[in-house]
Amino acid sequence: MAVSSLGNATCSRCAEGFGTKEPIVNSGGEVWHTKCFVCAQCFQPFPEGIFYEFEGRKYCEHDFHVLFAPCCGACSKCRSASSTHS
Repeated sequence: MAVSSLGNATCSRCAEGFGTKEPIVNSGGEVWHTKCFVCAQCFQPFPEGIFYEFEGRKYCEHDFHVLFAPCCGACSKCRSASSTHS
C-alpha cells in the first residue's frame, strides 16, 4: 500500500499542519484544510467546488461577479458570465 505524506506542509490559509488522515484541498500547488478553502470575500465554502481566481485570491461566483464583472456605462448594470446586453 502506498502512503502519501505531506511532510512539513502547512495550510495556505492558516499555516497549520495536517492530520494523518485529514482530507485536504490541493489548488494550484497549494494545500488547504477543507475548512480553510473558502471565498476570500464572504469566507463561505465554494458551492460544488466552483471558484474563480483573481490576483491569487479565490472567490465564489457571486462575489467574483460583484467585485470584478464589467458594468455598462449607459445603464450601470453589471454583466455576469451568462448575461448579454443589447
